[in-house]
Amino acid sequence: MLCDLIPSRDARNYDFYTVAAILPYLTFTLDALGEIRDELHADMEIADAKPCSLHDNTIYKRIFSFVAESLADREKWNVTVAGFRVYAMQQLRKFSQCEAAEPFEFSFSDGFSTLVCHFDGDVLELSSAGEETENRGTAWNLTIGRNGDVYGNMDTDDLENIEGMSLSIDEPDEYCYFEKEEEN
Repeated sequence: MLCDLIPSRDARNYDFYTVAAILPYLTFTLDALGEIRDELHADMEIADAKPCSLHDNTIYKRIFSFVAESLADREKWNVTVAGFRVYAMQQLRKFSQCEAAEPFEFSFSDGFSTLVCHFDGDVLELSSAGEETENRGTAWNLTIGRNGDVYGNMDTDDLENIEGMSLSIDEPDEYCYFEKEEEN
């Protein structure tokens, strides 16, 4: 294609009919070269992007530990919770390695405040909402993306103060579970 463009440099020396005959081909060649350049530029941007790994991300590690530990105490009493814990941890591992992961959602609530862990397959979100009491903090929201970008903040004290709160598993449907008050 480049060889075809060289004669166009000398187009001033050719008559109008000669230049008019090769002009559509030259226009096509220039467009094709432009598309190749754009594709190479896009590939270079992808190559320069951050690697997709959350193994070193301290926020991700803290959330992973919360999921593992908070459900570990409850799995002793219920087979559904035990299965969900394994499922949630597998999905978080896939998420951290940039593999396709399935969504899940669970929460802890005590009537005054609610702590929700929601994962849609691409974004992991942890949030707390409810009344402010002396044992519970105010509302907060933390989101972590597949590339490790973190938005918001979290109160780690809320992650440690779930004793006495009821567990609710909302997603996926095969693990739906609502803990009764007397099971705590």
